[in-house]
Amino acid sequence: MSYETPVKLTHRATVLELYHVCSAPKLPIVYVDDDLASATLYFLAKGVPKKHLKPINYSASACTSIEVLSGVQATCLNAAAKAVETKCGVLWLDVQCKSVSRQVFARSNCKYLMLTLSTRGSSPDGIIGDAVGCMKKEGLRVLETSRYQGKSNITNVVKIIATSQRPLETRVAPLVKSDTHLRKACVSMIGKTVFIPTKQLKHGYESVTKVKQGKYVFRVTSTYHKKRLAVQRLLPNNSLSKDKEPWTLTPDDVERYQ
Repeated sequence: MSYETPVKLTHRATVLELYHVCSAPKLPIVYVDDDLASATLYFLAKGVPKKHLKPINYSASACTSIEVLSGVQATCLNAAAKAVETKCGVLWLDVQCKSVSRQVFARSNCKYLMLTLSTRGSSPDGIIGDAVGCMKKEGLRVLETSRYQGKSNITNVVKIIATSQRPLETRVAPLVKSDTHLRKACVSMIGKTVFIPTKQLKHGYESVTKVKQGKYVFRVTSTYHKKRLAVQRLLPNNSLSKDKEPWTLTPDDVERYQ
């Protein structure tokens, strides 16, 4: 599904400008596209050659739709994996989640990176600070951070633009994990304790969750599907809450919040 808003068009124009300011020879744009090939068709209309367009989507049917509508082959792949295996001029991760693994920044092989994250129910400052901190540690220089309205007309999305200060590599070790590897990684995380900064969670946790050094304490209690993990709160008396949280974590999230 596509959400054609003035902000979304502005984002595409920004990516196009970053593509043009890259010195010759031009390198591809790697980006998440929807099943209507909205971004791909925009870039084609603006004169970007097909060979410089590398759309990706988690859904195989969406990738087929992109190719049918635009004539540009799309890759059914997780955004993080594509980020580390493709040398590109611009990497646009329009992922709308609340965080991205630091490994994405560490292994990104691009001149410019544009990231959009959701702040729904969380502190925008916390989400921006976490992402910017990870970027800086991995040699990225942040050029811009901004907030804007999402499709619900609420200002709950942030955009971050950064440029790499590292030389681009011809090849980077891929970060593709098999389903079996992910299942094993998830199972190995059960029982671990995670500490999430209080500023990253919405109000309502204060009196019902244990706090340690400015962070809420949770425990990983089970797997959720095959790639994510369910967590439960630790109560102020150190007992475990009865209900699982409505959100889940990836194995990378668990490592980051330990």
